[in-house]
Formats: sequence, structure tokens, C-alpha cells
Amino acid sequence: MILRLWNTASQASKAKVNLPWLELEHAGLTNAIEEDQDVALETDEHSFTVEVGASSLATVRVIPRSES
Repeated sequence: MILRLWNTASQASKAKVNLPWLELEHAGLTNAIEEDQDVALETDEHSFTVEVGASSLATVRVIPRSES
């Protein structure tokens, strides 16, 4: 799953994104064409936190935990 977060503010902001229906295995930054950037984000079971620059977009790849 790819999510794009847009910060319209004139200063950087930290966002915590909660996905209560999805258990997360991994969340990491990608570039605008969705190539992984080897930047893992802080995650817990259902959420991740990302810093979004001033007037910028952050593109995040979310990988759900597989059911075993």
C-alpha cells in the first residue's frame, strides 16, 4: 500500500498515521515514483510516524504483517 501525505504548512511537521484495521510489518519512505529509499519509519502494531517537510509530500510504502 502506498500513502502520500501532504504538509501544506510552512514548517515541517511530524505525523502519526493510525491504520486500526491493518497490522504493520514495515513502513518506509519511497520517492515520488515509489522506489524504496531505505528509510524505515517508526512503527507499532497499527501505526507509523513520519516527518514531512514544509510544503512537501512524503510517500510511504506500508507492508502489512502476513497471516501465518
